[in-house]
Amino acid sequence: IKDYAYMNLDKTSDTAQGKVLNNTISTLNKQLEIISNRYENEQDEVKKQRLKEEVEILNRYKLHFETTSHGRLDTENIGKNMHLKMTDDKEIKLKGGIIPLKWKDFSESPLFPHEPTVDDIKQGCLGDCYLESGLVNIVVNAPEKIKQCMKDNGDGTVTVRFFRHFENNPPQPIYVTVKKTIPTFRGKEFYSFSSMWAQMIQKAYAASGLHGDDARIAKVKHDIYNRYAHVRQLSYRDPRKAELSKKRDAEYSAVSRLYKNFIYDKKYSSYGNIVGGQSGNFAAMITGERTGAVFSENSTTASIETVSKGFKETLFEADVTIHQQKKLSALMDCVNHIISKKVTTVFNKKYGPIMTIEDIYEACCSIHQGAHKLEAYKEFLNRSEIDQYINEDNEVLGKKIKETIDELWPDIERRLQEISEVRLEYRDFAQKKDEAGNVTGKYTPRAIECYESIKKSLSMGRPVGVGTQEYKCKSIFAGGLNGEAMSGGLAERHAYSVLGVKEIKGHKYVIMRNPWKSTGVGYKKITIPGDGGKEPTVKYKSETVEHEQRGQFLLELNEFMKRVDSFYGIY
Repeated sequence: IKDYAYMNLDKTSDTAQGKVLNNTISTLNKQLEIISNRYENEQDEVKKQRLKEEVEILNRYKLHFETTSHGRLDTENIGKNMHLKMTDDKEIKLKGGIIPLKWKDFSESPLFPHEPTVDDIKQGCLGDCYLESGLVNIVVNAPEKIKQCMKDNGDGTVTVRFFRHFENNPPQPIYVTVKKTIPTFRGKEFYSFSSMWAQMIQKAYAASGLHGDDARIAKVKHDIYNRYAHVRQLSYRDPRKAELSKKRDAEYSAVSRLYKNFIYDKKYSSYGNIVGGQSGNFAAMITGERTGAVFSENSTTASIETVSKGFKETLFEADVTIHQQKKLSALMDCVNHIISKKVTTVFNKKYGPIMTIEDIYEACCSIHQGAHKLEAYKEFLNRSEIDQYINEDNEVLGKKIKETIDELWPDIERRLQEISEVRLEYRDFAQKKDEAGNVTGKYTPRAIECYESIKKSLSMGRPVGVGTQEYKCKSIFAGGLNGEAMSGGLAERHAYSVLGVKEIKGHKYVIMRNPWKSTGVGYKKITIPGDGGKEPTVKYKSETVEHEQRGQFLLELNEFMKRVDSFYGIY
């Protein structure tokens, strides 16, 4: 017991820990058998009482270590209709392409060589970042839920419990039993480099065919919807409308009855089937609790038209004069023209740098660069009563435009934050001075609300996870573990865990973890010398940092708001 208890778990491999733990359990069982036999044969009552106490102590140790290594799932009362026994590995398809993968037996390895920790989880050569990240989120906030969802059966198999959420029905438990074998390439783990318990959850999930269950049902209902699409065009007086609507609803009901209980189909038992997903959905399947996802679309140059449209809509709802409305509307048309020129078209899609509130300001101030080319420019100059400077030196015109923009900017800035269709934020490390004159970070009310929401959720033990958006720019490269596009230390369309929040010198950060257990974001300080006696400008540029704190890193709140596409939390 001392050999195991005194091990440095951070520096000792799971395999070495497993050997010592197995030896501990084996020794306990032998000693328990010896003492129990002595107790049965002892005639002296005093000695017999001491032996009884020792048997009780050894049983406590045995229970502790077996629980530590085996898990706590109750497997005694599982209904046959919700138990999938996938003990033949041939039934589970491997996704290796031309790579020859082989099953390797790990039946002698303890399921839990130690209590579950974040460092147990490391994504392998499979695009299931949502699964690995979801496990991290659970372990950080409620590690006991991991042990409660699985059990080593002691016969070379492991049983894992998932929860299926279907419409408004109570969560439905599904139990999956698989062999304690793992796909390997040249003897090394391939799909996951995590500890045994995480690899068994991954295998059971792949075997179950549960992934994509909702999507398959949604497709069936979508097909029904499309078949009856013409019904919406019929007049309410047409007798066919009521008849066809009734028939459509009956088909919907039939689908709901059919799929109320999970229907297993072995063609979905595949590692390839679990590629791509959402951490929130997976966390709900492990815990049985509902998760809520918050989706948000960040504004890129491809959506500047949406920004312009949303800005104008807030004008008409506001208490401003018609003269002011037209002036600001013309100004936004100018901005639309300036920023849209930066759009890059790739495969008929438009991409560009993530747009910030400062970008709008700079576009406003650069109107003089094209004042002779666009009618909206001239309209703005005219309504701003500075059109008399249009024939002046470009520098003079630019100065006058900037003075006008600075007068209008507080109102523009407020309205940009009110647009609901897009999420405009400030640049990374944007600065402002507080009432005491101290320099702090500058954040929109939306960013502060998100920060406080994460802080509150984590303080209540509720897991939080995020997914990054698709982002095309010149600095991007395919340097991810599984070919993901990388930019500034973050991978595209990748799931990250949120471990906490932190404030340093007035700037707010979100503590993130990459399921790769490496590769994070670092910030490089760039100082630009001042011109003409002005103070130097300090900027920070995000860059890729390898092996940073085992995949843990700080992401500045403004960059978090711009780069994250969605985040979720357990209700």
